[in-house]
Amino acid sequence: MSASKPRAVPVRYSDQWQPSKVRISGSGRPRVPGRRGALAPGSTGVALMLARWYAGMLPRYAHGTLLDLGCGEVPYYELYRAHVREILCTDWTKSLHATTHLDFVSDLETHVPLADGSVDTVILADVLEHVYQPKHVIAEIFRILRPGGVAFIHAPLLYVVHEAPHDYFRYTQFGMSRMAEEAGFTIEALTPLGGKFIALADVMGKVLQGASLIAGGLWARGLQRVALALSRDPPVSKKFPIEIAAVLRRVS
Repeated sequence: MSASKPRAVPVRYSDQWQPSKVRISGSGRPRVPGRRGALAPGSTGVALMLARWYAGMLPRYAHGTLLDLGCGEVPYYELYRAHVREILCTDWTKSLHATTHLDFVSDLETHVPLADGSVDTVILADVLEHVYQPKHVIAEIFRILRPGGVAFIHAPLLYVVHEAPHDYFRYTQFGMSRMAEEAGFTIEALTPLGGKFIALADVMGKVLQGASLIAGGLWARGLQRVALALSRDPPVSKKFPIEIAAVLRRVS
């Protein structure tokens, strides 16, 4: 990791970027977008939980050239931009999100068009469940990382079907760690995120947000806030995780 702190770098067409899942408050803390954001009310708890995890991990491990793999609307841009020297964004043609910030297109099922050992940091956020050959993607990440490079990966365990029909798998910490180790990674961190309160609030929130446009949304947001308040910060649960988040390192 570089000893000097890099200056914040822009994503492609950064003037058009808007927060979709995460925004940074005036105090520098991660927040979820307000009512005008693209985030559904029933998803605010999970989004904030993940944002807090990334806010704690990115300053420790992110460095050099970062590839946002399966970037979508680049939701974590504000969290990682100050910790890296270059940003590359890629996604596949199956994505349901806008392609404004793409530097190039990748078919995640087959190949990432980058040379071996060409990046220092990879983010694979909310992508692994949508890939039918996840072991291949993990192997590709290992290939394109330089020795000492790191990958940030999170994927759901308890979550509704989304972006159908390309929604194939859910992951336990055991499945994710085994895939990572078989690919050659060393695990720096492996965190089950959630807990019984957040798991319940997430399910109920997604049900309630469809009840009515206004009342349902307010109830959904309220449940998320209560669940987060009842959980540890960051909330961690091995028995009722909603998401599994990992930091993996390519040692050599």
